[in-house]
Amino acid sequence: MTAPAANCDITPLGCPEPCAHSKVWRTIQICIWLGGIALLLSLIFAPDAGLHFLWHILIPIAPALFIFAPGVWRNVCPLGFTSLLPWNLGLSRRHRLKPSTQGIAYIGSVVLLLLILPLRHVFFNSSALASALAISVLAALALLAGFLFERKSGWCASLCPIYPVESLYGSCTPIKVRNAHCNQCYQCVQVCPESRFGTDPTGAGTTRFHQLAGVVMTGGFAGFVWGWFHAGDYAGGSRWHVTADAYAYSFGGFAATLAIYLILSRIVPTKRGSTLNRLFACAAVSCYYWYTLPNIFGFGSNPAHAAVNLSTFLPDVTPWIARAIATAVFFWWFIIRPSGHHRWMKPPPRAPKPVEIRIRSKSE
Repeated sequence: MTAPAANCDITPLGCPEPCAHSKVWRTIQICIWLGGIALLLSLIFAPDAGLHFLWHILIPIAPALFIFAPGVWRNVCPLGFTSLLPWNLGLSRRHRLKPSTQGIAYIGSVVLLLLILPLRHVFFNSSALASALAISVLAALALLAGFLFERKSGWCASLCPIYPVESLYGSCTPIKVRNAHCNQCYQCVQVCPESRFGTDPTGAGTTRFHQLAGVVMTGGFAGFVWGWFHAGDYAGGSRWHVTADAYAYSFGGFAATLAIYLILSRIVPTKRGSTLNRLFACAAVSCYYWYTLPNIFGFGSNPAHAAVNLSTFLPDVTPWIARAIATAVFFWWFIIRPSGHHRWMKPPPRAPKPVEIRIRSKSE
Protein backbone atom coordinates (compact mmCIF):
# COMPACT_ATOMS: atom_id res chain seq x y z
CA MET A 1 0.00 0.00 0.00
CA THR A 2 0.98 3.63 -0.35
CA ALA A 3 1.25 6.00 2.60
CA PRO A 4 0.08 9.60 2.33
CA ALA A 5 2.61 11.83 0.67
CA ALA A 6 4.98 13.61 2.99
CA ASN A 7 4.41 17.22 2.07
CA CYS A 8 5.73 20.29 3.86
CA ASP A 9 3.42 22.36 1.63
CA ILE A 10 0.30 21.67 3.71
CA THR A 11 0.26 24.71 5.98
CA PRO A 12 2.90 27.19 7.11
CA LEU A 13 3.07 25.32 10.41
CA GLY A 14 3.94 22.13 8.57
CA CYS A 15 7.02 23.54 6.83
CA PRO A 16 10.50 22.79 8.11
CA GLU A 17 11.12 26.45 8.89
CA PRO A 18 8.60 29.25 9.50
CA CYS A 19 7.50 31.13 6.42
CA ALA A 20 7.93 34.40 8.29
CA HIS A 21 11.65 33.76 8.43
CA SER A 22 12.47 37.20 9.75
CA LYS A 23 11.07 38.32 13.08
CA VAL A 24 12.03 41.88 12.21
CA TRP A 25 10.05 41.82 8.96
CA ARG A 26 7.11 40.15 10.67
CA THR A 27 7.10 42.85 13.35
CA ILE A 28 7.19 45.57 10.69
CA GLN A 29 4.37 43.86 8.75
CA ILE A 30 2.14 43.63 11.82
CA CYS A 31 2.85 47.23 12.82
CA ILE A 32 2.01 48.55 9.34
CA TRP A 33 -1.06 46.33 9.13
CA LEU A 34 -2.24 47.70 12.48
CA GLY A 35 -1.45 51.16 11.14
CA GLY A 36 -3.77 50.40 8.21
CA ILE A 37 -6.51 49.44 10.66
CA ALA A 38 -5.87 52.71 12.55
CA LEU A 39 -6.13 54.65 9.28
CA LEU A 40 -9.42 52.94 8.47
CA LEU A 41 -10.78 53.80 11.93
CA SER A 42 -9.56 57.39 11.64
CA LEU A 43 -11.47 57.78 8.37
CA ILE A 44 -14.61 56.83 10.31
CA PHE A 45 -14.06 58.57 13.64
CA ALA A 46 -11.62 61.39 12.77
CA PRO A 47 -12.40 61.99 9.08
CA ASP A 48 -10.38 65.16 8.52
CA ALA A 49 -7.19 63.62 9.95
CA GLY A 50 -7.78 60.35 8.10
CA LEU A 51 -8.33 62.04 4.75
CA HIS A 52 -5.29 64.25 5.20
CA PHE A 53 -2.98 61.36 6.05
CA LEU A 54 -4.30 59.10 3.29
CA TRP A 55 -4.45 61.46 0.33
CA HIS A 56 -1.88 64.16 1.22
CA ILE A 57 0.88 62.15 2.93
CA LEU A 58 0.66 58.41 2.22
CA ILE A 59 -0.39 58.46 -1.43
CA PRO A 60 2.19 61.11 -2.52
CA ILE A 61 4.97 59.00 -0.98
CA ALA A 62 3.87 55.66 -2.46
CA PRO A 63 5.05 56.11 -6.10
CA ALA A 64 8.57 56.98 -4.94
CA LEU A 65 8.66 53.77 -2.91
CA PHE A 66 7.49 51.78 -5.96
CA ILE A 67 10.40 53.27 -7.93
CA PHE A 68 13.25 52.97 -5.49
CA ALA A 69 12.30 49.93 -3.39
CA PRO A 70 9.28 48.00 -4.68
CA GLY A 71 10.47 44.89 -2.84
CA VAL A 72 10.20 46.72 0.47
CA TRP A 73 6.64 47.73 -0.33
CA ARG A 74 5.74 44.18 -1.40
CA ASN A 75 7.02 42.94 1.95
CA VAL A 76 5.01 45.36 4.08
CA CYS A 77 1.88 46.17 2.02
CA PRO A 78 -1.07 45.83 4.43
CA LEU A 79 -3.39 44.52 1.69
CA GLY A 80 -0.80 41.91 0.75
CA PHE A 81 -0.51 40.93 4.42
CA THR A 82 -4.30 40.69 4.58
CA SER A 83 -4.46 38.44 1.51
CA LEU A 84 -1.95 36.05 3.09
CA LEU A 85 -3.74 35.79 6.44
CA PRO A 86 -5.78 32.71 5.36
CA TRP A 87 -2.61 30.92 4.26
CA ASN A 88 -0.69 31.81 7.41
CA LEU A 89 -3.62 30.58 9.52
CA GLY A 90 -3.96 27.35 7.52
CA LEU A 91 -7.41 28.31 6.19
CA SER A 92 -6.68 28.85 2.49
CA ARG A 93 -8.35 26.55 -0.05
CA ARG A 94 -5.16 26.96 -2.11
CA HIS A 95 -6.64 26.56 -5.58
CA ARG A 96 -4.02 27.07 -8.27
CA LEU A 97 -4.74 29.55 -11.01
CA LYS A 98 -3.76 28.81 -14.59
CA PRO A 99 -1.38 31.36 -16.15
CA SER A 100 -4.13 32.46 -18.54
CA THR A 101 -6.51 33.07 -15.63
CA GLN A 102 -3.83 35.07 -13.85
CA GLY A 103 -3.38 37.11 -17.02
CA ILE A 104 -7.10 37.88 -17.18
CA ALA A 105 -6.98 38.87 -13.50
CA TYR A 106 -4.05 41.18 -14.28
CA ILE A 107 -6.17 42.89 -16.93
CA GLY A 108 -8.80 43.21 -14.21
CA SER A 109 -6.28 44.93 -11.93
CA VAL A 110 -5.54 47.54 -14.61
CA VAL A 111 -9.27 48.09 -15.14
CA LEU A 112 -9.82 48.45 -11.38
CA LEU A 113 -7.01 51.00 -11.13
CA LEU A 114 -8.30 53.12 -14.01
CA LEU A 115 -11.89 53.02 -12.76
CA ILE A 116 -11.07 53.80 -9.13
CA LEU A 117 -8.66 56.72 -9.54
CA PRO A 118 -11.10 59.20 -11.18
CA LEU A 119 -13.53 58.56 -8.33
CA ARG A 120 -11.11 60.36 -6.04
CA HIS A 121 -12.38 63.61 -7.59
CA VAL A 122 -15.99 62.58 -7.10
CA PHE A 123 -16.04 60.88 -3.69
CA PHE A 124 -12.80 59.84 -2.06
CA ASN A 125 -10.94 63.17 -1.78
CA SER A 126 -13.84 64.77 0.07
CA SER A 127 -15.61 61.85 1.75
CA ALA A 128 -13.80 59.93 4.48
CA LEU A 129 -16.65 57.43 4.64
CA ALA A 130 -16.36 56.69 0.91
CA SER A 131 -12.59 56.27 1.27
CA ALA A 132 -13.08 53.91 4.22
CA LEU A 133 -15.62 51.91 2.22
CA ALA A 134 -13.26 51.62 -0.75
CA ILE A 135 -10.41 50.40 1.46
CA SER A 136 -12.73 47.91 3.15
CA VAL A 137 -13.91 46.51 -0.19
CA LEU A 138 -10.32 46.11 -1.42
CA ALA A 139 -9.35 44.43 1.85
CA ALA A 140 -12.31 42.05 1.56
CA LEU A 141 -11.31 41.18 -2.03
CA ALA A 142 -7.72 40.56 -0.91
CA LEU A 143 -8.90 38.34 1.94
CA LEU A 144 -11.22 36.40 -0.36
CA ALA A 145 -8.47 35.92 -2.94
CA GLY A 146 -6.14 34.65 -0.24
CA PHE A 147 -8.79 32.28 1.06
CA LEU A 148 -9.51 30.78 -2.35
CA PHE A 149 -6.16 30.77 -4.14
CA GLU A 150 -2.56 29.71 -3.59
CA ARG A 151 -0.53 32.29 -1.67
CA LYS A 152 0.08 35.47 -3.72
CA SER A 153 -1.48 34.23 -6.95
CA GLY A 154 -5.01 35.54 -6.36
CA TRP A 155 -4.23 39.07 -5.20
CA CYS A 156 -0.64 40.35 -5.03
CA ALA A 157 0.33 39.15 -8.52
CA SER A 158 -3.10 39.26 -10.16
CA LEU A 159 -6.02 41.39 -9.07
CA CYS A 160 -4.39 44.05 -6.86
CA PRO A 161 -4.92 47.48 -8.51
CA ILE A 162 -1.56 48.70 -7.17
CA TYR A 163 0.35 45.91 -8.90
CA PRO A 164 0.26 47.50 -12.41
CA VAL A 165 1.82 50.69 -11.00
CA GLU A 166 4.51 48.64 -9.24
CA SER A 167 5.29 46.85 -12.51
CA LEU A 168 5.49 50.13 -14.44
CA TYR A 169 7.60 52.08 -11.94
CA GLY A 170 9.71 49.25 -10.51
CA SER A 171 11.65 48.30 -13.64
CA CYS A 172 14.99 49.81 -12.57
CA THR A 173 15.37 49.24 -8.86
CA PRO A 174 18.88 48.25 -7.68
CA ILE A 175 17.58 47.44 -4.20
CA LYS A 176 16.89 43.77 -3.58
CA VAL A 177 15.48 42.62 -0.27
CA ARG A 178 14.76 39.19 1.13
CA ASN A 179 11.20 38.00 0.58
CA ALA A 180 9.48 38.34 3.95
CA HIS A 181 6.41 36.31 2.95
CA CYS A 182 7.98 33.36 1.12
CA ASN A 183 10.77 31.38 2.72
CA GLN A 184 10.35 28.84 -0.09
CA CYS A 185 9.00 29.26 -3.60
CA TYR A 186 5.79 27.29 -4.14
CA GLN A 187 5.55 28.46 -7.78
CA CYS A 188 2.12 29.97 -7.16
CA VAL A 189 2.73 32.44 -10.00
CA GLN A 190 4.43 31.89 -13.34
CA VAL A 191 6.50 34.02 -13.74
CA CYS A 192 6.79 35.42 -10.19
CA PRO A 193 7.00 39.23 -10.50
CA GLU A 194 9.11 39.55 -7.36
CA SER A 195 11.95 37.28 -8.47
CA ARG A 196 12.10 37.45 -12.23
CA PHE A 197 14.87 39.31 -14.04
CA GLY A 198 13.53 42.45 -15.64
CA THR A 199 10.19 43.87 -14.53
CA ASP A 200 9.24 45.29 -17.91
CA PRO A 201 5.42 45.46 -17.68
CA THR A 202 4.94 44.50 -21.33
CA GLY A 203 6.65 41.18 -20.60
CA ALA A 204 5.23 40.73 -17.12
CA GLY A 205 3.93 37.23 -17.66
CA THR A 206 3.74 34.28 -19.97
CA THR A 207 0.39 34.99 -21.63
CA ARG A 208 -0.97 37.45 -24.14
CA PHE A 209 -3.28 38.81 -21.43
CA HIS A 210 -0.28 39.91 -19.35
CA GLN A 211 1.31 41.48 -22.40
CA LEU A 212 -1.88 43.28 -23.42
CA ALA A 213 -2.35 44.72 -19.93
CA GLY A 214 1.31 45.75 -19.83
CA VAL A 215 1.15 47.55 -23.18
CA VAL A 216 -2.03 49.39 -22.22
CA MET A 217 -0.62 50.40 -18.84
CA THR A 218 2.79 51.45 -20.17
CA GLY A 219 1.46 53.49 -23.05
CA GLY A 220 -1.59 55.05 -21.46
CA PHE A 221 -0.73 55.77 -17.84
CA ALA A 222 1.32 58.93 -18.44
CA GLY A 223 -1.62 60.54 -20.25
CA PHE A 224 -4.02 59.22 -17.64
CA VAL A 225 -2.02 60.93 -14.88
CA TRP A 226 -1.88 64.19 -16.85
CA GLY A 227 -5.63 64.13 -17.48
CA TRP A 228 -6.41 63.21 -13.88
CA PHE A 229 -4.71 66.35 -12.58
CA HIS A 230 -6.76 68.53 -14.93
CA ALA A 231 -10.09 67.37 -13.52
CA GLY A 232 -11.55 69.22 -10.54
CA ASP A 233 -12.76 67.86 -7.21
CA TYR A 234 -16.41 67.77 -6.19
CA ALA A 235 -17.37 71.00 -4.40
CA GLY A 236 -21.13 70.70 -4.11
CA GLY A 237 -24.01 70.40 -6.53
CA SER A 238 -24.37 67.54 -8.96
CA ARG A 239 -21.73 64.81 -8.87
CA TRP A 240 -22.53 63.68 -12.41
CA HIS A 241 -20.75 66.65 -13.97
CA VAL A 242 -17.63 66.04 -11.86
CA THR A 243 -17.75 62.32 -12.71
CA ALA A 244 -17.98 63.02 -16.43
CA ASP A 245 -15.09 65.50 -16.26
CA ALA A 246 -12.91 63.13 -14.21
CA TYR A 247 -13.30 60.23 -16.62
CA ALA A 248 -13.17 62.40 -19.75
CA TYR A 249 -9.89 64.06 -18.81
CA SER A 250 -8.29 60.88 -17.47
CA PHE A 251 -9.24 58.60 -20.36
CA GLY A 252 -8.74 61.31 -22.96
CA GLY A 253 -5.11 61.68 -21.86
CA PHE A 254 -4.84 57.89 -21.59
CA ALA A 255 -5.96 57.40 -25.20
CA ALA A 256 -3.60 60.12 -26.47
CA THR A 257 -0.39 58.75 -24.97
CA LEU A 258 -1.36 55.15 -25.69
CA ALA A 259 -1.72 56.09 -29.38
CA ILE A 260 1.69 57.78 -29.32
CA TYR A 261 3.22 54.75 -27.61
CA LEU A 262 1.76 52.31 -30.15
CA ILE A 263 3.08 54.42 -33.04
CA LEU A 264 6.54 54.71 -31.50
CA SER A 265 6.66 50.99 -30.71
CA ARG A 266 6.29 50.34 -34.44
CA ILE A 267 9.13 52.73 -35.25
CA VAL A 268 11.61 52.07 -32.45
CA PRO A 269 13.82 48.99 -32.98
CA THR A 270 12.88 45.98 -30.88
CA LYS A 271 16.16 46.10 -28.96
CA ARG A 272 15.21 49.61 -27.83
CA GLY A 273 11.75 48.56 -26.69
CA SER A 274 12.65 48.47 -23.00
CA THR A 275 14.06 52.00 -23.24
CA LEU A 276 10.79 53.19 -24.75
CA ASN A 277 8.87 51.55 -21.92
CA ARG A 278 11.09 53.20 -19.31
CA LEU A 279 10.64 56.54 -21.06
CA PHE A 280 6.87 56.31 -20.70
CA ALA A 281 7.20 55.17 -17.08
CA CYS A 282 9.46 58.17 -16.48
CA ALA A 283 6.90 60.45 -18.11
CA ALA A 284 4.11 59.10 -15.89
CA VAL A 285 5.91 59.51 -12.57
CA SER A 286 7.44 62.86 -13.58
CA CYS A 287 3.98 64.14 -14.46
CA TYR A 288 2.65 62.89 -11.13
CA TYR A 289 5.25 64.70 -9.07
CA TRP A 290 5.14 67.79 -11.31
CA TYR A 291 1.65 68.41 -9.99
CA THR A 292 2.07 66.81 -6.56
CA LEU A 293 5.27 68.44 -5.27
CA PRO A 294 3.81 71.97 -4.89
CA ASN A 295 0.96 70.53 -2.83
CA ILE A 296 3.32 68.50 -0.65
CA PHE A 297 5.24 71.62 0.37
CA GLY A 298 2.29 73.97 0.76
CA PHE A 299 2.52 75.84 -2.55
CA GLY A 300 -0.73 74.41 -3.93
CA SER A 301 -4.15 76.00 -4.01
CA ASN A 302 -4.86 74.79 -0.47
CA PRO A 303 -1.88 74.98 1.95
CA ALA A 304 -3.91 72.95 4.48
CA HIS A 305 -3.33 69.92 2.25
CA ALA A 306 0.46 70.18 2.58
CA ALA A 307 2.41 67.34 4.12
CA VAL A 308 5.00 69.92 5.23
CA ASN A 309 4.04 73.56 4.71
CA LEU A 310 7.19 75.42 3.64
CA SER A 311 5.45 78.19 1.72
CA THR A 312 5.74 80.73 4.54
CA PHE A 313 9.55 80.92 4.48
CA LEU A 314 10.64 79.63 1.06
CA PRO A 315 10.47 81.69 -2.15
CA ASP A 316 7.69 81.18 -4.69
CA VAL A 317 10.17 79.72 -7.16
CA THR A 318 10.67 76.67 -4.89
CA PRO A 319 8.06 74.44 -6.64
CA TRP A 320 9.74 75.01 -10.02
CA ILE A 321 13.13 74.12 -8.61
CA ALA A 322 11.67 70.99 -6.98
CA ARG A 323 9.95 70.01 -10.23
CA ALA A 324 13.15 70.43 -12.25
CA ILE A 325 15.17 68.37 -9.78
CA ALA A 326 12.57 65.60 -9.58
CA THR A 327 12.22 65.37 -13.36
CA ALA A 328 16.00 65.24 -13.80
CA VAL A 329 16.33 62.54 -11.13
CA PHE A 330 13.61 60.40 -12.72
CA PHE A 331 15.11 60.81 -16.20
CA TRP A 332 18.51 59.74 -14.89
CA TRP A 333 16.95 56.87 -12.94
CA PHE A 334 14.90 55.41 -15.80
CA ILE A 335 16.85 56.35 -18.93
CA ILE A 336 20.52 57.10 -18.20
CA ARG A 337 21.34 54.85 -15.24
CA PRO A 338 19.87 51.40 -16.16
CA SER A 339 22.25 48.58 -16.93
CA GLY A 340 21.49 44.87 -16.88
CA HIS A 341 18.44 43.31 -15.30
CA HIS A 342 16.87 43.99 -11.94
CA ARG A 343 14.92 42.02 -9.39
CA TRP A 344 12.64 43.27 -6.65
CA MET A 345 13.60 40.49 -4.26
CA LYS A 346 16.12 37.74 -3.76
CA PRO A 347 14.33 34.59 -4.91
CA PRO A 348 13.81 31.99 -2.18
CA PRO A 349 14.72 28.34 -2.84
CA ARG A 350 12.06 26.19 -4.40
CA ALA A 351 9.98 24.13 -2.05
CA PRO A 352 10.63 20.39 -2.34
CA LYS A 353 8.10 18.38 -4.26
CA PRO A 354 5.89 16.00 -2.28
CA VAL A 355 7.62 12.72 -1.56
CA GLU A 356 5.66 9.53 -2.02
CA ILE A 357 6.54 6.82 0.51
CA ARG A 358 5.62 3.22 -0.28
CA ILE A 359 5.16 0.75 2.57
CA ARG A 360 5.20 -2.91 1.52
CA SER A 361 2.75 -5.25 3.22
CA LYS A 362 3.74 -8.80 4.13
CA SER A 363 1.68 -10.19 1.28
CA GLU A 364 3.82 -8.33 -1.31
